[in-house]
Amino acid sequence: MRTRRSFARAALVLAAALAAAGCGNFAKGREDADRAVAEFHAQFNAGSYDAIWDASAEEFKAAGSRQDFSALLAAVRRKLGDLTGSTTRSWNVNSRNLTTYVTLVQDSRYATERAETTAKAVETFTFVVRKDRATLLGYNIASTDLILR
Repeated sequence: MRTRRSFARAALVLAAALAAAGCGNFAKGREDADRAVAEFHAQFNAGSYDAIWDASAEEFKAAGSRQDFSALLAAVRRKLGDLTGSTTRSWNVNSRNLTTYVTLVQDSRYATERAETTAKAVETFTFVVRKDRATLLGYNIASTDLILR
């Protein structure tokens, strides 16, 4: 009986320790992804589309070509302008097979050619976090302004 209680107590302590460690990884994963979004936006404004591509995950690169990705970002910048700011609308962090995945949805604002208007978009970033680095796994942009301009 005593052995069963000791085992149950040890299992409970282990579960609590794993949960606490997991929460830290989730918070760290979110911080890593926030930094990666800021880096993406800085490179976008600089026109460094190849740098974004080079830093992305192999799974991202397998989904399309460098040329098509660069053409997409160039079209976004040509139609919407430079990114002037973004805020996080929602986020999700999860872990599968000891790998952390982070999705950030951003409400983004862009400077247009006409100073009195601002273009808007919703950007969705998906990252895989490996070795304390968030690597781009997916990118989506939705914008009425992008379509109509």
